[in-house]
This record gives sequence, structure tokens and C-alpha cells, in this order.
Amino acid sequence: NDLCSLRPAEPRLALTCEMELERSGERVRHRIYESVIESQARLTYAQVQRFFEGETDAVPARLGPMLAEMRGLAAALRQRRSERGALDFSFPEYKFELDRKGFPRRVREVYATEATRLIEQFMLEANETVAEHCAEHRLPILYRVHDPPPADHLNSLAITLLNYGLPVKTGELGRPGGIKALVARAQEHPQREQ
Repeated sequence: NDLCSLRPAEPRLALTCEMELERSGERVRHRIYESVIESQARLTYAQVQRFFEGETDAVPARLGPMLAEMRGLAAALRQRRSERGALDFSFPEYKFELDRKGFPRRVREVYATEATRLIEQFMLEANETVAEHCAEHRLPILYRVHDPPPADHLNSLAITLLNYGLPVKTGELGRPGGIKALVARAQEHPQREQ
């Protein structure tokens, strides 16, 4: 909470991934280096969301233009990822409200907002940039690889989907664009919540 917390106007040691992006979201160049940073303000997702919804005084005035530019750039990055076949699921997160003794009182569903998605989008871009940088320079790093699903699982899924009236070729299920097209078709299905 102390050394790793971004507090306004307090220097913090960091490893920076600085990226220059076109308005289209295309990365032009990047640098990765050790740095000392000082954040300008401590903003909450709620503040940024209120700003995006038109409450211009929700954030310091000097940050408004930067947030507006980030908003447009995040949308362009999301569009590029979508065109590459990335899936965009929007599942709720569950937040527990506790009483004074720490016992759960109720559970609330919380959905991602544009503000949370903005930060997530830039984190994804930074992660991809660092991964490509390390691969290009043959640096040893740990990263997660999503293996393709086993063929028998795809066949079972294709049969289940057929029974629900959503015929699909198993070859389509093996590629991101095919899954994305299937998810889009399923959005209109009467049993989509099942």
C-alpha cells in the first residue's frame, strides 16, 4: 500500500513500457526502460466513468483532454483486437457486501464500465508489446499459452450446438474468428442464457 501505491506527486520506481500509437491503434514504436514516475492524480474508475458520461468536473480539468484521447484510442485498440478475432465476453464480477463482523450480507453483480475497459485495453496492449519485445530479443520470460481445445471436445460442442439449433463445423470452432461468429449467432438464440 505504500511503496507500490501510485500517490499523486510522489516519485515511484517503475519499469515503463512507453508506446507510440497511431489514432488507428497501430503501434509505431515502443521503448521499455527503468524509470521514476510521478502520477498527476489518483482517479477512481467511478470518477473516470462519470467524466465519460458528461460530468466534466469529475476529474481535474488538466486531465480531461488526455482521458478523451485515451478513450478514442482504447476504442481503436478494441476494434483492432476484434478484427483479429478476439472474443469480448462481458460477465459480471461478484462483490460481497459484509456486515461489521465480516459476514456476507448480500452479493451484488458488477459489470465492467467503459472506464474499467479502458484500463484493461491499455494493459492488454502493454502486455502484448512486452511479449513481442521479449520474443524479438530472445529474452526468457514466462507467459501463458492457450492450447487449442481437444478435437473430441470440439466434436461434443458441435453436437450440443446442433441440438440447440446452431449447426457449426468443428473446423470453425478451432479458430478465434469462428468462435466469435458463433457467439454472435448465439446472441439471438432463445436459449442463449442456458
